[in-house]
Amino acid sequence: MNGPSVKYWVGLAAASLALAGCAGTSGESPETSMGEEHNSVDVMFAQMMIPHHDDAIAMGRYLQQSDGVDPEVDALAGDIIEAQTRENSEMNTWLSERDYPPVTSAPGRVNEQSLAEASTAEVEKAFLTEMIAHHEHGVDMARGAVERGESDVMTDLAQTMVDDQSQEIESMRDLLAKS
Repeated sequence: MNGPSVKYWVGLAAASLALAGCAGTSGESPETSMGEEHNSVDVMFAQMMIPHHDDAIAMGRYLQQSDGVDPEVDALAGDIIEAQTRENSEMNTWLSERDYPPVTSAPGRVNEQSLAEASTAEVEKAFLTEMIAHHEHGVDMARGAVERGESDVMTDLAQTMVDDQSQEIESMRDLLAKS
């Protein structure tokens, strides 16, 4: 539903974590700008999380365009859209303030053709199932940033993502169980 396969996201998360594990081991000092230390993990986290968020935003928007969506699922999609749009803005601002190019948000990918003839219940189930997997990969990426990042701003934002998305995963599992 969200374009790239789960294997893609697993590979992306694994690459992020692998690179994060290497950060700071060469004896180089963290970069400083704006009076704050940061390292390549912080930068990579922001640069990779923005397009990851874009896909979740697209999934949520697609769901919200469907008629007859369960109000709880619709509200959850709205919360995801709002939070991840705000977080993308925060990450791009952080990058720009440190002279890194901002990541141009691209419309997320939703396989609308495969969902064109799906019932509302099938669209909801696909959204919940795919978003759980998507959030699990996002949580893994964020944990890597919390553990290996140097920027207080980025590690705090990453921890917020871990906390919020972990709660959303549980909510989505509950909603799936009810369907």
